[in-house]
Amino acid sequence: MPPLDRLTVTFTLGARDVRHLRRVAERAAARASERPEQAIASAARARAAELRKFHPPSYVLERVAGLEELIELLEDADWNPPERVRLRVRAALAYFTEPDDLIADSVPGLGFLDDAIVIELLRLELRHERAAFRDFARFRSSARRRRAARDPEWLAAKLAERRRVLRARVEARERAPVVRRWRGR
Repeated sequence: MPPLDRLTVTFTLGARDVRHLRRVAERAAARASERPEQAIASAARARAAELRKFHPPSYVLERVAGLEELIELLEDADWNPPERVRLRVRAALAYFTEPDDLIADSVPGLGFLDDAIVIELLRLELRHERAAFRDFARFRSSARRRRAARDPEWLAAKLAERRRVLRARVEARERAPVVRRWRGR
């Protein structure tokens, strides 16, 4: 049998599994609730940098990049996400930094599987928030290049208006029913 250079594994987590992972992440967040948000974010950044030194599987590295995007979203003072988003992000960050999670991080190849799943779960749940944040960051960058140096009040007003519009869009999308396509045979 020839050696494998790549293996793809696909599995589906049921509703019960997802609820369980959420509860585990929420417990980690509750334990970390006494710590300031900045300390949790800083610990997650440090953990991500440490993790990269060990050259983990690509599925882990992709999720860690997503985690870092969530940290940016959380810490962006101009964006200032709502508390419900902050709580969810803190839960994922706390879980990621938790030494005692479902799969010991020291298990080669699989140790960060549960962390990757929790991060991916949160990224999916916050897809509208993340898209709005990226839109906001692009708008801010463009506005700063155009006029901000000359008129900081104009920039503040434009950012506030853009944030309001994007927040309304996120809320509308989160309230919208999920439409699933039927695939007939």
